[in-house]
Amino acid sequence: MQDNGDDDKVDQQMKIYVTKDEKLELVDMADTIGMSFSSFARAVLLDYEIEEQPVELHRIRHEINKIGVNINQLAKVANQEGKLPSMAELIEISDFLKEKAQEI
Repeated sequence: MQDNGDDDKVDQQMKIYVTKDEKLELVDMADTIGMSFSSFARAVLLDYEIEEQPVELHRIRHEINKIGVNINQLAKVANQEGKLPSMAELIEISDFLKEKAQEI
């Protein structure tokens, strides 16, 4: 989307009329790519390029981040206590990560 600049506030309301089905479709389209309806409508009406980022992609990023946080916590404990996970634990973690990657 284009940069509005610091002086261009999005503070002007416009009204359009659509059918109930059109409204549902438009709101669903905005949700699917992770945009607010207002941002989506401005992008479409002004012919801005929309960077599509489906909600599923956001969920995947969140899950990967959680896995990274868990790994960091395990590494911190291992470093503090001077203990490393057993080979069986590492294999279990590896299998879990492979399973999650297959779901993606």
